[in-house]
Amino acid sequence: MYARSLVEPGGTRADFARATAEDRLTALRGALLVLLATDDTRRFEVAVAHQLALFQRI
Repeated sequence: MYARSLVEPGGTRADFARATAEDRLTALRGALLVLLATDDTRRFEVAVAHQLALFQRI
């Protein structure tokens, strides 16, 4: 779906790429806030690794 939304920007899945990118950025922002608030690098690394794994499945 992600690839299709990129090659068919006016298609039925036009908003999918934008929404996916926004979701990933929101998750990364949350992980960064946790890192800044707690200095818990392990928790940050786990959260980012999880998001990267999800992104690779798309």
